[in-house]
Amino acid sequence: MLQIILTGVGAYLAIILILRVSGKRTLAKMNAFDFIVTVALGSILATTLTSR
Repeated sequence: MLQIILTGVGAYLAIILILRVSGKRTLAKMNAFDFIVTVALGSILATTLTSR
């Protein structure tokens, strides 16, 4: 359980850091490919959190 919490917090902080570095308007300028990549990364993160 502790591993899931630490992984989730670490991934959340990494995402926030990446968004801060890339700029405030990055999410508004996404095209379809960027959106698909974002959804895929979210799926990978969810799989990482729930797998052993």
